Amino acid sequence: MGKERTTKELLIVGSITIFAMPVDPVCGIEMDEKLATTLNHQGKNYYFCSEGCKKIFVKKPRKYR
Repeated sequence: MGKERTTKELLIVGSITIFAMPVDPVCGIEMDEKLATTLNHQGKNYYFCSEGCKKIFVKKPRKYR
């Protein structure tokens, strides 16, 4: 299985730079970083599509790391 993206990633393919969008760790939705709700948990930034997903994460963060 491939690595799931949970943070903003920068991919460089040849001479083309691709900016990957952050993925909500709770529901898996890929979103624009500017529109995301964020949380820094144990030194790592997490991006969420909504306050609801953020609240779910805060209740059981180990489940989504």
